[in-house]
Amino acid sequence: MGQANRIILNALSNYGLTIITMASSMVMVPIVVRDLTRVGYGVAAVVMAVLGTFELLSNLLGRALQRHIPQDLAGNTPQRVNQTFNTARLGLMLIGVLGALVVWVLGSWLLEDPQVSDAMIADGQHAFLLLIVWLVFAFPLCAYQKGLEAIQRYDMISAYLGAVTLVRTVAVIVIFVLGYGSITVLIGSYLVATLICFLLCRRLFLRLTPQVKVSLRMVDGRAARTLGIFVLGVMFVVCGNLLSGNGFRLFVGKRLGMDELGGLAAVLALAGLMWKLIYNLANVLPSAVSAQDARGLSGNVAKILTTGTKYSVVVSVSICLVPISIAGAFFQLWLGDEFAGLDALLAILLLLQIPLCLGSASIQVLMGMGKLSLVGAVVFSRGVIGLLLAWGYVELIQPNVTGAVAWNSSTQAVGGMVVLMYALVIAGVPRLAALINVFVRPVMLGLVAALLTWWISVQIGCDQWWKLIVSVSAGELLFLALVLVAGLTGEECSRMTSFASAAGLRLRQVWRRSWPG
Repeated sequence: MGQANRIILNALSNYGLTIITMASSMVMVPIVVRDLTRVGYGVAAVVMAVLGTFELLSNLLGRALQRHIPQDLAGNTPQRVNQTFNTARLGLMLIGVLGALVVWVLGSWLLEDPQVSDAMIADGQHAFLLLIVWLVFAFPLCAYQKGLEAIQRYDMISAYLGAVTLVRTVAVIVIFVLGYGSITVLIGSYLVATLICFLLCRRLFLRLTPQVKVSLRMVDGRAARTLGIFVLGVMFVVCGNLLSGNGFRLFVGKRLGMDELGGLAAVLALAGLMWKLIYNLANVLPSAVSAQDARGLSGNVAKILTTGTKYSVVVSVSICLVPISIAGAFFQLWLGDEFAGLDALLAILLLLQIPLCLGSASIQVLMGMGKLSLVGAVVFSRGVIGLLLAWGYVELIQPNVTGAVAWNSSTQAVGGMVVLMYALVIAGVPRLAALINVFVRPVMLGLVAALLTWWISVQIGCDQWWKLIVSVSAGELLFLALVLVAGLTGEECSRMTSFASAAGLRLRQVWRRSWPG
């Protein structure tokens, strides 16, 4: 499969996975919230924020594998591939053990809050105990998922994650409906589902890369130094994202209380999934860029950068801007009157994700190129500045979650713009023309579609699900038509046509093998 088609397939696979995750959360979250209440859901959000922290830390070595495994495979050096993979696996083991110690020491402190009952604290502590065991024994297995990402098999990762997500969602809903739900059940089900996915990835990775031998005896000092240098660069990116994401949630939980955190967590269950959909379109780029670089095809990097950024913005506009006029009504119908009044918070998060996503593809491309000096500094700085501004707002102006989120998210959006400008310079792309193509034009088309959504919602109302669906569907269809007519270049249309032709041929081949008659 050609590189362009592989990128499209991987992006579509991640897109499909996120749609499944979004649909599952939309069904599951209201049931869980009704059982746990906002405070209980806030406690679960604290545990998930800690877990998310270590999942982000796994990206330190995951990105290093995406950069160096394609280089090793292109050099036809099986020994170096083994050294790179096993050294990264040892690093993940050490992170898991360190994480378990941190959770053991800080778990009780994180759950302390006047709004949390003794029963909820005990439930949260049980969830933390499960997390400690998982970090020691299961977390290192994520090396195999990172290995599949390095060889660009996001399609299979998405298939595994999609299947276990659906099974987990059904199981959680049944358990909560029967009255046996708890924070421990919610967290434990996620840990089990993730472990199953890791095991499936392990089997496939070892089958697709028979040259890889799993043994800690292959841990190598050279590989440790090579990966370590790259990890140091990525660490600033990951730490910046931790401060602006999970660090901010923990800050809100400790400073404003679990009730505020529960409301924020419910909003982020929607907005966060939308961001994940945007991010996953760019997540496939580092290994693709590294593979092109290893073959001496660095001229293709500029196209990957601009195309990846443009498609991320198009998706961002589609899910964040087009339906924004009915977002508040949707949220109240989804979770009920208890979560009324969070319209402004949701609108801020949706609007600011559009400029924020500008830097998403840029960061991934720069990682694939191994250029992390400035991007690491920018991402880390925006994480620190955003958290400090949010803290200052809460302490000096008003203890309000909406204002804190506005300051934090605005800082992240500005940082995304800065990273994009830097990446365009590195790739040799004219900045003004690129900015018009990848940002201004999609946003203008999205505003037209958003106005149609708003107009229809005013005409028919927003008090029932079918009315929201009609309003959003009309806006999304108009946006899709505008993008196809006025948003794509001739080369992009040709690339899409080529991919559709190749996909159709592959499906016909599979059909003939399955049904030879």
